[in-house]
Amino acid sequence: MSTIKQLEIFVKVIECNGVIRAANALHLTPPAVTKQIKTMEAHLGIALFNRIGRKLVLTEIGQVYYQEATQALHNLKRLETLIKTGKKEVSGILKVRSSQFFAHQRLLPQLPQFLERYPKLQLNLELQESSADFVTDKVDVLYGVSIPGQANWEQKQIGITRYVLCASPDYIKRYGTVKNIADLQNHRYLTHSGRNPDNLIRFKNQEIIVSPYLWFNNYDGLFGAALQDLGLIWVHYPAVEKLLQTGKMIELLPNEAPPAQPIYLQYLHGEYIDPKIRAFVDFFSNEPK
Repeated sequence: MSTIKQLEIFVKVIECNGVIRAANALHLTPPAVTKQIKTMEAHLGIALFNRIGRKLVLTEIGQVYYQEATQALHNLKRLETLIKTGKKEVSGILKVRSSQFFAHQRLLPQLPQFLERYPKLQLNLELQESSADFVTDKVDVLYGVSIPGQANWEQKQIGITRYVLCASPDYIKRYGTVKNIADLQNHRYLTHSGRNPDNLIRFKNQEIIVSPYLWFNNYDGLFGAALQDLGLIWVHYPAVEKLLQTGKMIELLPNEAPPAQPIYLQYLHGEYIDPKIRAFVDFFSNEPK
């Protein structure tokens, strides 16, 4: 049996949580599935599973092997689709994940022109303020990310941002201004629950761990709470630029602010890129910086 088929069996055993269910899904017998797993382990010279009675539990190296095998099969299926169909036309469903702020500020204004250029393309746009695993979450592109991607990700810079610490004037009147970084320990910090870690603020020359007062899973909640004088927020400057200009928010410790950093568009690395992903990357990488 080919290595690819063995990988498919291995992944199916994990996804089905057992040999019998995997065998039924693959139209094989349980002994045949077990034999292929043992053949793989013998070839690799490692145990992929710990066997507890009839239950199979991934070993530590088995977990790593599963992640790599899943990604390899995903890339192979995508490659086979391109080769078999000879597909050059940009069509199908493209799944893009973007934060709400960057979507409204940068992506949506350009979207009509993009979709007009590729009328057979269907876009599944997730406004979700968290990163993604391209394979597990079945996401094609991450848009508007300020954190560098993993080693097997491609990324293109589409802009620049910087973080600012700010609060409403009434909050400062009530709790006092922040004169130095150490003062933050005496203030209420509002954070985004999607951040990892969610209690770290990075300044120009120093990082500080603070205890969050409130958590929010989107920027609307974060800004709303700050405007209700509930605490300090650490956010992208473009997101609060108008609030700072109108005096509804005040930047704190501006001399300690970190330098500007890139905003990225990210997608999974591969020798062969799906035409719809390539079309999106090429179009939105050419946005004005």
